[in-house]
Amino acid sequence: MKYLRKIEDIHEDDAQFVRDLMAQYFLYFDKGGRKIPSEGKAYEEAVSEFLGFLYEFEKDILIDHKVKGRIRKLHLHSWFTYLLPFWIRDIVMTKRIHGNSKNKIIESINKFAVHNLLAPDEIDPCGSPLEDLPNWYLNIIPESIGLLSKLKYLDLGGNHLTILPESIKTLKSLRELKLSFNMFKDLPDWLADLPKLRRLDVSCNPLKTVPNCVIKIAKKRYARCHNDVPYEEAIILGILDILSGDILLKLENDQFPDGDYARNYKVNEDGHISHIYMYQEGVLFEFFPEQLCDLVDLEELYIIDNAITSLPESLSKLKELKVLDLFSYRNYNLDDWRSEEFKIPESIFPFLKNLEKFRYEYNVLKKLGLDKRN
Repeated sequence: MKYLRKIEDIHEDDAQFVRDLMAQYFLYFDKGGRKIPSEGKAYEEAVSEFLGFLYEFEKDILIDHKVKGRIRKLHLHSWFTYLLPFWIRDIVMTKRIHGNSKNKIIESINKFAVHNLLAPDEIDPCGSPLEDLPNWYLNIIPESIGLLSKLKYLDLGGNHLTILPESIKTLKSLRELKLSFNMFKDLPDWLADLPKLRRLDVSCNPLKTVPNCVIKIAKKRYARCHNDVPYEEAIILGILDILSGDILLKLENDQFPDGDYARNYKVNEDGHISHIYMYQEGVLFEFFPEQLCDLVDLEELYIIDNAITSLPESLSKLKELKVLDLFSYRNYNLDDWRSEEFKIPESIFPFLKNLEKFRYEYNVLKKLGLDKRN
């Protein structure tokens, strides 16, 4: 295996996607500040130079020369956020690189500008202060990503994506897909048809319900990870695995989850799920997964840090539930991302009142006046 250095290292199909991505998001300039047309030898040289400069540090594209330079790994998580404001500042501003090397990096940065992103429309190619570089996010992925036929790992997290290119359905070798920290409100059903997909992460997206593809993938791929509980309960754990971006691990009854980050569950003497612990600093869920209401032996449920705006009427099916903890680390405001009406059916207020513990400090549910009703 070898890290990408030049556009010539890549198979011609894969190189087309790289060119499309660069053409969509970058403008290139020569030393005199003149824009380089997005075609021809000068542009190809600029793309190769930028790729070599980029992957010298981040190594976000991994290719295999044994299969004609096909891309196997593509890591675009918070691409511009991490590449420009953080590691450049770390390398250049802390003066860990000096003299000609430092000047070459600054020259390379100043040779390109970014466009078609959620960022300022124009950037001075010859003088943008490094410390003032904004956070940039990808908002669309070129359809030519479908040409990466040998791709196994794809991380598109930490951007502002709202849709996936349909050509991803042609990636028959894809094993792991990360979509966390984006703006997806739903996901396409065809994700469940990717034949080799083993891992899917959709955590921290403004989903309104569990997408159908998540349920199907949980049944096909994730339920087998939890063979210590009944199959129907294993599917629910699989759904939580995908929604949270991590595999929930079983705790013994005398064990306790980590206080800062937890993906755990416990089972009772009959082998049914009795406790679920999900802690994360960051908006884990924006909805209450109704599938949880089928865990009729559930005694304690913790979903720490969330933006849940409603509770389902079927929650009252959990006759054994004693603790419902929906604590959030921050008081979420009503912005465009969370503008739905907050809803809790009147019929479950008596159920909530009878819980031994119902915690929702700093949760938007407090706006419903639950503290006055309980």
